[in-house]
Amino acid sequence: MIRGLVPPENEDDTSVSRYVFVGQIPEAVPLDLQADILAELENYENIRFVDDPTEAVDDDPPHMVKNEGVYLEFRDVPEAGRRRTVDVLRYVDEDHQEEMLVTVEERSGTWAVTGAERRGSSIRRPPEPGAVRSVQPVRSTAPAGVEV
Repeated sequence: MIRGLVPPENEDDTSVSRYVFVGQIPEAVPLDLQADILAELENYENIRFVDDPTEAVDDDPPHMVKNEGVYLEFRDVPEAGRRRTVDVLRYVDEDHQEEMLVTVEERSGTWAVTGAERRGSSIRRPPEPGAVRSVQPVRSTAPAGVEV
């Protein structure tokens, strides 16, 4: 799912140097899952798991994600099923954030984003744990062929 929300900067290169901060509400991402994600996304140079969104966001307006990165928050991730729909926040700064329902499916042992639906309305404040936040248009990061 992270690949679909923060794709490589360049089609000819699979590495990603952008900082990606990952949070999960209502609970932190378990350590064994963090290790699995890091192993799967070895071409992502700067993934950091945070327990609180404020660890990823500057205190001063416009409350940008540190190191010009992106903060992803996964909410209530279903634990079972080959097809899962997850509520996701993608936050860059107070003027550039999206809340989406992202659908992923397991195919031959690999998870792929198969759909994404934008939700909500824009607001102007930094993220807070569990708060409903939402959408200010930004460049779509959905995979080719996926309607957002």
